Amino acid sequence: MKFKSPLFTQASGSIAGMTFSRNRGGMYVRSRATPTNPKTDAQSEARGAMVQLNVQWGALSNAERDAWALYAENTPKTDVLGEPIFMSAQQAFLRTNIPRLRNGHPTIDTAPTTFNFGGFTNPDGTLTGGTLLLQMTFDNADDWANEDESFMYIQAGIPYPQSRKYYGGPWYTAGNIAGSATTPPTSPAGIALREIVASGLVVPVRVRVSRADGRLSSPFVFRVTAS
Repeated sequence: MKFKSPLFTQASGSIAGMTFSRNRGGMYVRSRATPTNPKTDAQSEARGAMVQLNVQWGALSNAERDAWALYAENTPKTDVLGEPIFMSAQQAFLRTNIPRLRNGHPTIDTAPTTFNFGGFTNPDGTLTGGTLLLQMTFDNADDWANEDESFMYIQAGIPYPQSRKYYGGPWYTAGNIAGSATTPPTSPAGIALREIVASGLVVPVRVRVSRADGRLSSPFVFRVTAS
């Protein structure tokens, strides 16, 4: 949990089951936990992508790394307290490329020179109970939809009852929609889920857009209730 302390400017270590530490985003506290070795398919896939991309990062030239550092310095994220979180050059490279690699798309070695994450019109969706197919609606006039090598990445979560108000994961890759400079994708697009969803259940959906130059948007999350 990110926090501001009236007593401490820096703290580290564990006490009474709580661990205090600090990173580039500031001081934080979390519950002390015994390390685990998660082995779900999604976690193994993410680990494999990290290994491959770290090797790729090591092969970049100094000039390429400097360009990623410049991009990272100019594109901070904002935490829940409204404070900027600055990524390292390598973190910016990984953030850009993990979704592309996991979806089988070309990775980006050259850092973006436009200093933002890009944006898109919030999508929506419908789902008929007893089926697998999510119908994703989106605005195909968006810049990403009219650009080659741009993609909308769609993740879905495990269906849950409408009484539940929050979903924090796990997420799995459900599909992607490719942009095109000549023929933009048609909305709605059918996205296949992993399991049949009964009427009345809710499916959480998380969407990001990756532009051709490597800019990866912030995620947009919405819920679809099966009719």
